[in-house]
Amino acid sequence: GVKGANTQRVVIATDDVNLSQISSAQTLTTTQLHNGTSISGSGGADTHSTLFTFTSNPKSITIFATDSSGAGSISGDQIAISPMVSMDNSTFFDLRTALAVGGGAINQMTISSMLRESIVVIENCRFKFLKVKITNNAGGAINFDSFVCF
Repeated sequence: GVKGANTQRVVIATDDVNLSQISSAQTLTTTQLHNGTSISGSGGADTHSTLFTFTSNPKSITIFATDSSGAGSISGDQIAISPMVSMDNSTFFDLRTALAVGGGAINQMTISSMLRESIVVIENCRFKFLKVKITNNAGGAINFDSFVCF
């Protein structure tokens, strides 16, 4: 508007952030960890060798594991997903163990299971490094697919 006594005027400073340069697109990274990988039963564990290094804290991380045999021989509650986290890439801490010790009182992590799938969602991540441990609590070895999205 024209500057005057009865006209409101808004001035945008030229030293502010250039809003047109800020990307509005959200980038989702999905990585498959297991593709029909056999994991032994009765508590047999597999810590996947893929190491995720975060340069910034993701808003959330979703880890998904399922029986890929097609036979439906394992239920979701028999698949344990343990996010192994570290700040220094040398000592890894099991978030699932912390959840069990804390009586399930970690607000930033949700564990869910359904049919043949198990899902873990970690909100507001504050660690630099992630590995994933999948435990098969069924009787025999099962083939698994698993993914990490962030």
